[in-house]
Amino acid sequence: YGYPHPCQHRLYAKELPSFTTLHNMRWNQIAGCGVIACGCNIFLSVTCSNSYFDFMGNNSMATLNVNGKVRNYQADEGTPLLWVLREQLGLTGTKYGCGIAQCGACTVHIDGVATRSCARPAASVKSTEKIVTIEGLSTDGTHPVQKAWVALDVPQCGFCQSGMIMAAVALLKAKTNPSDKDIDAAMTNICRCGTYNRVRAAIKSVAGGGSLKKADVADIIHVDRSAT
Repeated sequence: YGYPHPCQHRLYAKELPSFTTLHNMRWNQIAGCGVIACGCNIFLSVTCSNSYFDFMGNNSMATLNVNGKVRNYQADEGTPLLWVLREQLGLTGTKYGCGIAQCGACTVHIDGVATRSCARPAASVKSTEKIVTIEGLSTDGTHPVQKAWVALDVPQCGFCQSGMIMAAVALLKAKTNPSDKDIDAAMTNICRCGTYNRVRAAIKSVAGGGSLKKADVADIIHVDRSAT
């Protein structure tokens, strides 16, 4: 099924169960269900619950290693990792942007590799693989990349920036002194505010040990109109 949220499936008319079947189901299994007619498309919006998963035949708990802790979750095998992190584990720093692994707002680390969680099924992640989200970088925002982001006023709206930071951390772990070419290749995240120059400067700052002099920041102007 194509669905924007793991707990909303659209079952088109040819896939609809009979109304007799619905009538015979336990009411707590179909709580929140509604048949909606829109033009000639009729679909059933099913709000998932544990009883819904029972009905669908998936009643097992699975585990993920997230930010150093073993966490339990329950979802069908096609549910993207992003939605398990956000909806079941409460780690909302990881953002939904496009749903097709193009924008990078959902970037997390899996065994140190920057991974776009909107396109990675949670069921495909082994319990032995270590997932790190933006919340797991530091408890107080003092990771060197986070500090550089603050020092250079990188975010504007900020929506994409957790993914940007996770991609930058993975890059700097793989290459401690990345070239412009390395940054171009690794930082394919999309920022609609156009913060790319500041992202590049922040990465170079971290690579230079936190010194802003190591970054190409001459053309970056802060909100108080002072130059870095």
